Amino acid sequence: MKTSAVSMGQRYAKHQMQSGVRLYHQRHHHRAISKWRRALRRLQSAEDRFVTLGYIAQAYCDSADYESMLHYSLQQMELANARHDNYMKSEAFLNLSKAYERLADFSKAISYGKASLQHPSIDPRTPGYAHLAIALAQMGFSQFQTSLEAFEKAMNVANETGDKLLELQICVGLGALFTLLR
Repeated sequence: MKTSAVSMGQRYAKHQMQSGVRLYHQRHHHRAISKWRRALRRLQSAEDRFVTLGYIAQAYCDSADYESMLHYSLQQMELANARHDNYMKSEAFLNLSKAYERLADFSKAISYGKASLQHPSIDPRTPGYAHLAIALAQMGFSQFQTSLEAFEKAMNVANETGDKLLELQICVGLGALFTLLR
C-alpha cells in the first residue's frame, strides 16, 4: 500500500510539473513557477528535480528576476554535484552563466560559461547557449573581439542544430555589439 501511495504522489508531482510547462508556454510564468515549486516539494527523482529547477530558473529569467534565477541555478548545481553528473553540471553551469551575465557579474558569467563547455551535454544546443552567454559577458567587459568570436561559435552551433531561437538571440546580441562599436 505504501508503494502505491508513493507512486501516486510522484504521479501527482509529475502532473504538477507538466501543468507548469503548459502554463509557462501560455506565458503565465508566475503560475507556472507556483506549480513547479509545489512539484519540487514532492518529486523524489533527482532527474525530475533537476529539470524542474531548470524550468523555474528559466521562468525567473524570463520574468527578469535574476536573483531568483541564480538561487535555483545554484540548487541545480548542488544537485549535479551531489550526483557527480557531468551532463547535469553542463546545464547547471550554463544557467549560472546566464544568471551572472544578467546580474552584470561578467567574470563569473564567463567562468561558468567556460565550465559548461568543459562538460558533455545531452542537448547539442547547450554549447551554443554557453557561447552566447560568454559573448554577452565579454561585450559587458568591452572585449569586442572576443565577444564577436564567441558569437561566431554560438552561431556555428545554431546552424548545426537548426536552433532558430538561438540564432535570433545571437543576431540581437550582434546588433547590440555593432551598436556599441559605432
